[in-house]
Amino acid sequence: MKILHTMYSLRKAAGPSIVCIKICDLLKEMGHDVTIAVVDWEEQDRYPSLHGVPVIPWSSVWADKRSPSPYDLIHIHGMWLFPLHRMARWAVARGIPMVWSPHGSLTLWAMKYKRWKKIIPWYVYQKPDLKKVSCFHVATQAEAVDVRRHGLGQPTVVAPLGVDTPTCIDRLPKDGRRILFLSRVHPTKGLPNLLQAWAQIKGHPVAEGWRMVVAGPDQIGHQAELLRLAQTLGLRAGDCSTSADAERLSAVRAGAQDVTFVGAVYDELKSALHRMADIFVLPTYSENFGLVVPDALSYGLPVITTKGAPWEELETEKCGKWIDIGVEPLTRALKEMMSLSDEERQRMGMHGYDLVNRKYTWHSAGLKIHDAYQGIVRQK
Repeated sequence: MKILHTMYSLRKAAGPSIVCIKICDLLKEMGHDVTIAVVDWEEQDRYPSLHGVPVIPWSSVWADKRSPSPYDLIHIHGMWLFPLHRMARWAVARGIPMVWSPHGSLTLWAMKYKRWKKIIPWYVYQKPDLKKVSCFHVATQAEAVDVRRHGLGQPTVVAPLGVDTPTCIDRLPKDGRRILFLSRVHPTKGLPNLLQAWAQIKGHPVAEGWRMVVAGPDQIGHQAELLRLAQTLGLRAGDCSTSADAERLSAVRAGAQDVTFVGAVYDELKSALHRMADIFVLPTYSENFGLVVPDALSYGLPVITTKGAPWEELETEKCGKWIDIGVEPLTRALKEMMSLSDEERQRMGMHGYDLVNRKYTWHSAGLKIHDAYQGIVRQK
C-alpha cells in the first residue's frame, strides 16, 4: 500500500506526533510505502523516525490539482486546522479513502474549550469532512463513544497506543522524594488544581521531604500564569526551563523549591526525571488516551490521574489512583500516595510496569491500524 499521513507538525512534545511516527515506522518496516505531509514545514524540533519515513510539505500534495493521486489511503491527524480540510477535500476529489485520528478533539471537554472559535469551522468544514471518512482511529472505547455522539456512524478501529519500554528503570539519587508532572503545560492539563492541592499539602507532616517537578513545553503562556499562581498560594517556585540539561537535572535533584518548572524535556533528561520520581501525576480535564500515563508506568512509577483520562486500569491493576477532577480529590490522592512506604509505592509501580509490557506496545497498536487499512483499500 502507498499511504500518506498528514498533520500540522511533528513536534517532539506532542502525543499525536509520536503516534504518527510510530505507526509509520511499523508500516514501513512491514514493507509499505509511507510518507508524512506536515503543514509546519519550517519546524526544527521534529520527533524522529527510526526508519527514515520521508516528510514532505503538505502543500506539495494538493498543489497539482490535475495529477492523479499516487496514494491508496490518507490518514489525517488532528482537527480544526484549515490545511487539514484542504487535504481532506483533495482526497475526496480523487476518491482516496480517509482514516481520521481526532486525538481527543471530540471529547465533551475539548469541544467546549474555546467553543466560540469552533462553532463556525465545525459546521462549515470540520463535520462535513468527518462525514466523508472511511474509518476513525481512536485510542479507547470512550473515544469511540465521542465519535458516535457527534452523529458519525462510520467504523472505528480502537487501537490503544503504546510506549517504548525504557532500557533502565533503576532509581536515581536525589535529596528527598519527587512528584512528577510531565506533559504539555496547557490549561487542559489541570495544573492550577495541582498547585492548589500542593499548597494545601505543603504544611502537612506527610509532605516533609517531598518536592514537585513540572516538566513540559509551555503553551499559550500558561507557565507564567502558573508561576504567578504559585506565588499567590505561598509556594516557593523555581523556573529553570531555559537552563542547560545538566543545570535542570541538578535543580530537580537538589529540590530547593516547593515546585520546579523545568520546561520541555526529551531523551536522557526525560528518562532521568522519570527515574528520579516517586509518583507521577496528570490532573487533566480531558484526554483521549494520555500517552504520558503508560510512559510513566513503564518506568515503574505509580500514577495518579483523573477521570478526564480513560485510565480505570490504574485501580483495577493496582498501579495508581483514578480520581474525580478537582482540587480536593487530588489533595486526598496525593496524601494517600505520599503516606505509603517506598516499598508499597514501588510495588504499585511494578504492577504498572507489567501492565504496559503486557498490553501497551506500539507493535500491537500498529497491527490493528494496518488491518483496518487493508480492509478499506480492498473495498475501493
